[in-house]
Amino acid sequence: MTYNDVEFNPYAMYDMARYLGALYRQTGATVTSIVYNGVTYTWDSAGTLVGSNWEDASGNTLVSARGCWDRLLQPCCWAGLHAF
Repeated sequence: MTYNDVEFNPYAMYDMARYLGALYRQTGATVTSIVYNGVTYTWDSAGTLVGSNWEDASGNTLVSARGCWDRLLQPCCWAGLHAF
């Protein structure tokens, strides 16, 4: 996916993708799904992305969720993100 929006620092997106990936990849991880904005994302074990492979039922990634960056990069960002 190509991101045309240049109003955010792309390194913040890369860091967030790595953080979200670490929720699954870390030793002893217990996170099985993430719900953001009413959509459930589960880990795609066949995914080839370097950071996060959390996808919804349609194959859309959590990192590419529209509006995700507007909220995740705010101080109150975690209000709509729930990990289970």
